[in-house]
Amino acid sequence: MRISTRVRYGTRALLELEYGENLPPKSINQIVTEQKLAKKYLEKLMNKLKKGGIIKSIRGKGGGYKLCCPPEKINLKDVYLALEGEKYLVECLDEAYDCPIRDECVTLDVWAKINNAFFEIIKQYTVADLKKEKKIKESERANMFYI
Repeated sequence: MRISTRVRYGTRALLELEYGENLPPKSINQIVTEQKLAKKYLEKLMNKLKKGGIIKSIRGKGGGYKLCCPPEKINLKDVYLALEGEKYLVECLDEAYDCPIRDECVTLDVWAKINNAFFEIIKQYTVADLKKEKKIKESERANMFYI
C-alpha cells in the first residue's frame, strides 16, 4: 500500500497547528513556509481535513487553521480517511467490487489481513506523537556542532 502525497503533506501541515482557545490559528502562508509545501495543493488538503472534522478555519484578520480536538485524539487513520477516503490494498476488498470468484478466492483473506494491519498500525500514531518527534528532531538539529 502506498501512502500518497496527500496524506504525507496533510500530516505535515497538522504538525504546525495548535488546539485550544488561547492559542492562535496558523495561516496557510505560515504552514507553507514551515513545511515547504505548495500553497494551492495545501489549500485543497486543508479543505479535505476541514470536511473530515480534523481542523477548523477561523476567518478574518489573524485567522487561519486550528485543530478541532487535542492532537492526542487525532490518529493517522483519521487523517488518512479524511484525505483519501476508504481505500483498500486491492479492489476486491471493496464490497462494491463485483468479483466472480469472491467466495472461493484463497488470497482474499490474506489481502484483508494485510489491509487491516495497515489501518491498525496507523491508528496507533497520533498527531501528538508526531509533534513530540518533531520537537526531538528540532532539538537534535539545534544541538549539532559543525566544524
